[in-house]
Amino acid sequence: MSGFPVEGELVIVNVTKVKPYGAFAILSEYDGKEGFVHISEVSTSWVKNIRNFVKPGTTRVAKVIGVDVSKGQIDLSLKRVSEGDVRKKMDSHRRAIRSKGLFEFMVKNSNKDLSEIQEKVKKPLDTEFGDLYSAFEYSALNGADSLSDLVGSEWSKIIFDTAEKSITISKVSIGGNLILTSDASDGVERIKKAISAVDGVDFGEDISVELTYISAPKYKIDVVALDYKTAEKALKQATDLVMNRMVELKGAASFERREKE
Repeated sequence: MSGFPVEGELVIVNVTKVKPYGAFAILSEYDGKEGFVHISEVSTSWVKNIRNFVKPGTTRVAKVIGVDVSKGQIDLSLKRVSEGDVRKKMDSHRRAIRSKGLFEFMVKNSNKDLSEIQEKVKKPLDTEFGDLYSAFEYSALNGADSLSDLVGSEWSKIIFDTAEKSITISKVSIGGNLILTSDASDGVERIKKAISAVDGVDFGEDISVELTYISAPKYKIDVVALDYKTAEKALKQATDLVMNRMVELKGAASFERREKE
C-alpha cells in the first residue's frame, strides 16, 4: 500500500530497533515506511525497562497517533490498542494476505488479461464483500453459480473451483441444557409444545439448531454456525423462544450453558 496511514488507523508493524526512549518499527502495509513508538506510548503501566515490553523482530498492532507527511514521520502507540483491536486487525491482515494469494493464483492460472480480471472480477467482489477471501468463502459455501450475478457464470465457476481447493470452511458449536418442567396433568405435551417453538424458524444462513431429549427434565440444545458471534445470537433466539413458550404454558424453564468447544 502506498501513501501514508491516517491518524487513528490500526497498522501492523515489525519492530526493528529498541532504544531507551522508544522503539522504531516498519509498517508492513505501507511500503516499509518507518514509524516511532515513544516510551510513553508503549504501555499503560510504568515502563522502567522498555525492552521488557518491546523486542526487536516482533510483530505488533499499533495505532497511528500522528502523521507528518512533509517530514515522513509517523507516530505510533501500543498502549492505545486493546486486545479486541489486536484480534480484529490480525484477522483482517491474514485475510488480506489470503486475498492477495488468491488473486495472484487467478492471474497465474487464467489466460485473461490482468486489467480484465481487475475490472470484471476483483473490483465487483471487493465492492460486494470487502475482500476477495470473503467472496471465495461465500462461493465455497454456496456453489459454482453463486457469484454469477456479480462476475458472470464463467468466472463464478473458476472462483468456486479455486475455493474448493484452497479454502476449508470451519464451524463452531455451542449449546447447553434447557430445563423444562410442568406440574400440569398434560405436562409432557406442554413441554413438547414449548420445544416445537423452534420448529420452522429461520435462524440464518449456514446455522443449525438441534434439540435432543436427554432425561427429564433436561433437553440438550446445540447450535452450529460459522463463527461464535452468529452462534451466540442463534442460541439466545432459540432458548428465548422455548423458555418463553414454556412459561406461557404455565411451566418453568431455565438454561444451563455448556462451555465453548
